[in-house]
Amino acid sequence: ILEDDQGSKLKEDYSGMPPLLDASLPHDHEAQLDVEVQQTLQKFREEYPQYAMRYVTLHKHDYEAGFGFSIEQHNSDEFDGVVISNIREDTAAGRSSYLRVNDQIFEIEGTDVRCLTTRDVVEFLGDFGSSVSMVVARRKRRQEDVSHTML
Repeated sequence: ILEDDQGSKLKEDYSGMPPLLDASLPHDHEAQLDVEVQQTLQKFREEYPQYAMRYVTLHKHDYEAGFGFSIEQHNSDEFDGVVISNIREDTAAGRSSYLRVNDQIFEIEGTDVRCLTTRDVVEFLGDFGSSVSMVVARRKRRQEDVSHTML
């Protein structure tokens, strides 16, 4: 649990998953991230402390046409950019335990896409073969918004 600048409790919405890992990669993936990727993640974490940042790599099968997620433009006081609007099961995105609807895409293969339109991001994603790596962000929930019910 983290605290924001007003002292409110924040909780990362990644259900205790280890940072920087993708289910489709070996568990030592975090140690294998190059320094540049780790610096990029740190830069985004400092710039957007209210978001949990993740480096996610998707691997699609040869028979899959795409990575299995849809995107849409999101504009607000807090963030303008592209968010994941849908994830199809049995696809590269559906197999990843790190992507969720409303995750914001900050970077794709080292390119900052925060200011790109949805059309530009779709065209950019079309340039990749069977795998793509992205930095995605998810809004941290305030502790008081998290309720736990024991059954």
